[in-house]
Amino acid sequence: MSVKQLTFNTLVYAIGPQIPKLVSVLILPFITPYLTPNDYGVYGTILAYTTAITSLKDLGLTTVLSVSFYKFENRYRFIWNKIFSITSIWAIPLSLLLAIILWIVIPVNEMHNYIPIVICTCIPLLIFEPTKWIGRKYFQLIQKPLPIVIINGIAAILGILSNYLTIKVLGFGYLGWFIAAFIISFVSFLPYLWAILKIVKIKYDFKINKKWIYRYLAIGIPVLPHAYSVYLLDTSDRLLLNWFNVSISDIGIYSLAYGLGGYFAIVGNALGEAAGPMYIKLFKKESIKDEIRVRNLTFLMQGFTLMLAFIISVWAKEWFELLIKNDALQFGYVITIVIIMSYSYRPISFGPINKLQYLYKTKVLWKISFMAGIVNVILNIALIPLFGIWGSVIATFMSLMFLGFRGYWLKDFKENNQVNYYPFFWLITICLLTICVFLIKDISVIYKILITVILILISVICAKKFKHLLIF
Repeated sequence: MSVKQLTFNTLVYAIGPQIPKLVSVLILPFITPYLTPNDYGVYGTILAYTTAITSLKDLGLTTVLSVSFYKFENRYRFIWNKIFSITSIWAIPLSLLLAIILWIVIPVNEMHNYIPIVICTCIPLLIFEPTKWIGRKYFQLIQKPLPIVIINGIAAILGILSNYLTIKVLGFGYLGWFIAAFIISFVSFLPYLWAILKIVKIKYDFKINKKWIYRYLAIGIPVLPHAYSVYLLDTSDRLLLNWFNVSISDIGIYSLAYGLGGYFAIVGNALGEAAGPMYIKLFKKESIKDEIRVRNLTFLMQGFTLMLAFIISVWAKEWFELLIKNDALQFGYVITIVIIMSYSYRPISFGPINKLQYLYKTKVLWKISFMAGIVNVILNIALIPLFGIWGSVIATFMSLMFLGFRGYWLKDFKENNQVNYYPFFWLITICLLTICVFLIKDISVIYKILITVILILISVICAKKFKHLLIF
């Protein structure tokens, strides 16, 4: 894969799977006048508990799907059939557990929405998600992301109409988000169902011996803490804000600001999906030359992501005012800046994480991601009583920095790594740029234009100067 192909695939992955999220941003000016901080607070609180359960849906077996596709080209379907069967069975108790938890946590004055919320969250988890997971992973691994774009584009259009109808026309408030999410999930499920039946030819296979189950669950289960860290990092703060009796309105402002800032994670996730196959192919060659190529690839993505985060953060106040037509929610742009810069860490984490996954050393991944989640929870508990929602903002930044750089000091990675990624340099750079953009967030538009132009010029010059290092 060339840098050109990486760029194309990254854009496709950034736009394709995330189209529903991107569209939900574009529709904000039309629906925010009909929403309140309380709507955002209730939705964010329910979402915190829902995500806690749905994060466990794949049993950590995504790693097995990816690696088996490349290592066992002639019989990967045999492995995928069994994985599909296991995750489909697992979805049954998981969906029941989610329904019970929703009964407990939905606020008393919102219990009239319990049934529609359960339908919109549990049915997709039970029926749609295993199929979508397998289908989407297949198209990613064969490096043909366009079907993903088409599927998500169609689903997003229907999601827009649903949000507009339920929130603005029918006045359903936060319930409109749940309904739209269900429609998006169902519409995207149908083509993936056709794909796994007709193209991938996946079918149920319940003839699974204990030895096989233990072998692959031993690989997958240790990844669960790694995957669960996404919840601990992205959503648990709203749960803790609720536990510390922070007002629903403040939680709503924080949820909106975090949600908008969190969209920047799309960039890192897209880069990860587009570059993932390249990492595996380069590691497979097991040469110092290809290790250097991996590092150059990582630096390329990190530099681009950091520059983009800085520019978007500089303009946060302006685009926030453009999207959010509600004065009660405008303060959130300040929080959004820190969240965006927090998520600029993502590419630098690819080096150790991809190497450890390729080597099947998944048992140590929890020391990176799950520990970052624990750090986030501890910091939230310590800082929320002192600083309210700003305690969660600070906790998020610090824990994401831990997540991004912890892997470089793991013994298993150091023993198998041959090149220097200069993690201290990147950590200091991210911290300094975050402080800088926070201080200049309110400067005049003229200065912001000047800063943006200078950064783009510097990026173009660097790309031309170091082009010879970026050939893969």
